[in-house]
Amino acid sequence: MADDDPDLRDVVSCILDRLGIDAVGVALGGELLARLAEDGPFDLIVTDVAVPWLTGIKAIHAARFAGSCPVIVMTVLRVTREQVVALGRAVYVLRKPFSLAQLEAALVVSLGGGPPERRSTSGAAAGRW
Repeated sequence: MADDDPDLRDVVSCILDRLGIDAVGVALGGELLARLAEDGPFDLIVTDVAVPWLTGIKAIHAARFAGSCPVIVMTVLRVTREQVVALGRAVYVLRKPFSLAQLEAALVVSLGGGPPERRSTSGAAAGRW
């Protein structure tokens, strides 16, 4: 879970935990890349588009070289269809502000109906998320 807003990271992490998914939260795009390199692969990446140091979009592009996993992109920014398509398959855009129900729906869709077992996530990913 990559977002520079600690409150949003906490909320998303709580939702993931409630769904039985282990989450790892980071604030910076560089931290996301480090976690992907050190702890990946993950089942899912949840990231803001505008995390500091390295945008979530650039971090996702870099992560795609190491393999693919579903991605939930959270943003208040306008994201074009071309930008989403460029991220590869299994990308879900969640516009901020979003409801808890919308977040849960995005997680269920991204995980193909829900986690069959406890998983790890880094927003970035944790083997995992």
